[in-house]
Amino acid sequence: MARRSGAVVLIAGPDGVGKSTLADGLAAGGPVGRKVVRIHQRPRLLPRRTVHEGPVREPHARRPYPSWLSALKVLYMYLDVVLGWFVRLRPIARRGDLVLLERGWWDLVVDPRRYRLRGVGGLSRRLGQVMPQPDLVLILEAPPGLIHGRVPELPEAELARQVAAWHAVLPPDVARVILDATRPPAAVRDEAMAAISTRLEGGATRRLG
Repeated sequence: MARRSGAVVLIAGPDGVGKSTLADGLAAGGPVGRKVVRIHQRPRLLPRRTVHEGPVREPHARRPYPSWLSALKVLYMYLDVVLGWFVRLRPIARRGDLVLLERGWWDLVVDPRRYRLRGVGGLSRRLGQVMPQPDLVLILEAPPGLIHGRVPELPEAELARQVAAWHAVLPPDVARVILDATRPPAAVRDEAMAAISTRLEGGATRRLG
């Protein structure tokens, strides 16, 4: 008999596309009988300097760290992600519940300036290739001009770069769904929930085999 399968689902995309709104909707109306656990960016098994998890008003305003300090930060975050995966995230999914991970590792590859990183793009990508991956990635996207209207702090060209980057950054074997963030939040949530349900059913089927 199959054991009920859970999943780790990453919600991704540039600032202003509605990641938190989608996470709110999924958490409020998640799969029946499953607990939904939300995690922002990384598991935080290791301590962090600040506990702020709300919107960042000017994500590129702060000066980047030197390259050597950026490398140390990336390695520290990598350790936290890997430890957190085995200690916190995966056990939740094994119980049959759902983890909603907002931003995640690949966000710092797509938007290193948000994390004050400099000169570590290659390192971040290589580490990302050898860490555990989410079961499903939900990528929210919209026209850069529309996103800029919501997040005027970032230039439209930068937002266009991030939209394109999310199409290319993930390893090829990672399941992903592109969601049109120009639609009403309820429609986006329903499509996301359908994708999650398909993934959960697929996980249960694989356990039968």
